[in-house]
Amino acid sequence: MKKLIIGLLIILILTSYTSQDRLIVQGESVSGIEHVKDNLSDLSLEERKVLEDLFLIVQGIKEMEDLEKLISLEINDIEENLLDMVDQIEKKQSEYNHNLNIMEEILKSHQRNGATTYLELILSSDSLGTLLKRINYIRDISRNTSDLLSELEISKERLLMDKEKLDDTLKELEKRQGELKRTIDNSILLKTSLENKLSSLQENKLKYEEYLNLLEKEWSKSKPIFTNTINQLVKIIETGDVPENMIRISFTSTGIKGTIKEDYINEVLKSKNLPTEANLLFSNDKIELALPELSLYMSGDLILLDDKTSLKFIMDEGEFHGMKLELAAMEELFSFGYLQFNFHKYLEGSTIRSIKINENSLELFINLKL
Repeated sequence: MKKLIIGLLIILILTSYTSQDRLIVQGESVSGIEHVKDNLSDLSLEERKVLEDLFLIVQGIKEMEDLEKLISLEINDIEENLLDMVDQIEKKQSEYNHNLNIMEEILKSHQRNGATTYLELILSSDSLGTLLKRINYIRDISRNTSDLLSELEISKERLLMDKEKLDDTLKELEKRQGELKRTIDNSILLKTSLENKLSSLQENKLKYEEYLNLLEKEWSKSKPIFTNTINQLVKIIETGDVPENMIRISFTSTGIKGTIKEDYINEVLKSKNLPTEANLLFSNDKIELALPELSLYMSGDLILLDDKTSLKFIMDEGEFHGMKLELAAMEELFSFGYLQFNFHKYLEGSTIRSIKINENSLELFINLKL
């Protein structure tokens, strides 16, 4: 039971994810972020709304550009696959034609000589040994002819299957090329929309362009800080550097319940000197990941995965300096992998039956395996 309790403590904010090369940023300053805050605080509500619309368009353009690159890579792969398929089909077709020609010659020979030739060959045998040799010879010819017919039939079926695959691949290529064209068209429309909106601002155009540049610059600076914060958070939890009373264990008629208090979690996180302050906030059926020094906030849900030992953070809303974030922009922050709270190592065979996110707390309901 002590191991289970310790495991539940560690579970709280254990984050596991599939990672690629991780960005490590040391001593990143937030002075630039404060500069953005100061500038944005001078905007009226109407100006902030205009800037938010512009920022959303910029995010959309970035998403379209990333999608364009991805589709282009997929098209290249399909085209390479097509070339290989065509080459293989040509080789199989050549082999099929060669065997077909052989079969035609055999049939022509058989037609010319007829079955009587084989009968005469057998009857003209002058000894038992010669008879057996001739019978085996005729049998081999029949067997080889039958094998060749079977091989031709199999080759024909394989060719038809390969050609069907080729047709499907050509259709997939055509589909992806259409998607690429639509993506490029959408990107052009978004860029035109951005230019038109900026032009309509007339004398304020330069001001909004400056704000947009500031936001984009700070967004780029914030991403590695965010990644480094998550990486250090994972390291702290994985090494067991957490207090044992982080989760309150209670027993119910249906099993064990662990209650995680929001204020206690955040006190623990604050004491760890992360690159930037990170808080987990709970409200009814919602969890929020807040990095106030970056003015970055994301909210969503926790879902129980099929293994019944892990929870996954599903984002649905986000803000950066009060500006709405598109889902693609939030996913960009987690390009190293999704955020998952992994319980497997610490449950010792037990499973999670369900979870409940309350105001200021998270409850875990455990099916205990004794």
